Amino acid sequence: LGWALARFEMAAERATPFEALTDCLLAARALLEPEGPGAGRLADRLAAICAAPDHRARVSGRIAEAQRLERQVASGTAPSDQESDELVSELCENVRALLRDMLCGHLEGDVSALADQLLVQAGTAAVVPPVPAPASQALSDQPTAELAATG
Repeated sequence: LGWALARFEMAAERATPFEALTDCLLAARALLEPEGPGAGRLADRLAAICAAPDHRARVSGRIAEAQRLERQVASGTAPSDQESDELVSELCENVRALLRDMLCGHLEGDVSALADQLLVQAGTAAVVPPVPAPASQALSDQPTAELAATG
């Protein structure tokens, strides 16, 4: 959580939205994709935590667009337009909300497992056992608490 918060703070200090994009994605990945970005679960998990069930598909799609935009930024082919800026702003707002809820104690423990549980309950995800994080990425010093999502 501390590392993700530091990345988010770095994003807030960046001069342009494109500079902030990777920092926001890294913060989200640290909390919601412990098995690594190759798992492809970030967009759905962040949407499960940040959006009401009837808005999750749209939010997940926007997060996936932000991930594609990150690749375009890195390759130098990203469109510099209002839509891209709004996309980064939406992503950063969702990450801010996630961090706020974790810091306030509304969300505790393994939020990626909570997101998976919410997706399964909504019937929008197959039951997929979590992939354990490599030992170097494990957050063994983090307490595992019973998760409770509040509205």
